Amino acid sequence: MAHSRLEKIGTIYTRITGLIRAGSMSLEDRPLWYEVYQAFPPKYPPRYDRPAPVEPVRNIFYPEDVIRAKFYKSVKNVPSVNLSDRSRPSLCQKCIELCTKLQKENNLELNEAFDQALNTILSEAETKSASKQESESTVGSDIKLANQTTIN
Repeated sequence: MAHSRLEKIGTIYTRITGLIRAGSMSLEDRPLWYEVYQAFPPKYPPRYDRPAPVEPVRNIFYPEDVIRAKFYKSVKNVPSVNLSDRSRPSLCQKCIELCTKLQKENNLELNEAFDQALNTILSEAETKSASKQESESTVGSDIKLANQTTIN
């Protein structure tokens, strides 16, 4: 055997090179990445015993994250969101957009703008649910009437 299979001993490149030199693998059977690796070797060899670089992890913090955190803290039961449907923003996204709009237009502080935006969005959601319940009750009565006429 040309080399050990343990990744601690050598890189995959050195193992493939050893197989080609020993005749266990022909040049025609080499992997696609082999020539690319030869042409553009990595700056630092990918070895098992190489220490990981010590770089501090940067905090990625956006201004709307504060609004999002306040929204989810105040609204406990959030309806489900279809993530693949980008045409319809979520309730939280609507609140963020309305809050930033109120902040810019009325020069309000974050807390005041958030309270106004949250009240607006919750009232819109209540009116939608009330109108949906009314439409369902009329549809239900139509179905009952349709069943009664077909039975008689």
